[in-house]
Amino acid sequence: MLSRRNFLLLILLLLGVDFGVGRFLRPAPPPGWRIEHWEAGFGSWANGGFGVAYDVAVPPEYSLTQKCGAAWIAGGDDDAPEDYRVKLSFAPTPAAQRSQFAEYMKSDAPRTASDLGRSAADIELGDPAPFNAGALGFSRRELLLRGARFDNPPRTATARGFYLTGEKLAIVADLQSGSAAAINERIVRSLRRSRGVGLTELLLGALPNLFGC
Repeated sequence: MLSRRNFLLLILLLLGVDFGVGRFLRPAPPPGWRIEHWEAGFGSWANGGFGVAYDVAVPPEYSLTQKCGAAWIAGGDDDAPEDYRVKLSFAPTPAAQRSQFAEYMKSDAPRTASDLGRSAADIELGDPAPFNAGALGFSRRELLLRGARFDNPPRTATARGFYLTGEKLAIVADLQSGSAAAINERIVRSLRRSRGVGLTELLLGALPNLFGC
């Protein structure tokens, strides 16, 4: 039978492992980039979100904003979360993932297409295909917008994006061209599982009031 002292030592050891492993085993970001932490499951603990979190690499001029299981990665001149380049959402069921895609096509896609001088009806959708980001497996649909008009620098080009479902996630890389589209690809491919809010915070009574949930 454990003494009180040994029991406390065991608890401290478990806390140390719980806290430390996720911190020290984070992958290194590409040179010049940084790692951001996304608490994907926060706000959805009753739906399988307890402890679910991810690390994602972003360029220095990009920012990550998150609230209640969703995260928006904006970059360049896109200061507001709604002007995101990549959106990450916790979607624990196929129905939730389909709903996220329907919402994107209903609201965000038309806005982006309009900003590029086109309409949502001009967006071409590819067939679902397998896609891996590290050990994470998704189904991917390509988004294509031909004849998009960009301002910086002024040009007409094909805008590309994609939508991922799987791993209880729904991810959209919004329509971009050239290097911006390539950066979106690198951001999503960098996604890795991490340690989420869980045992340590519960035992210490230190659950943060994360992101307004």
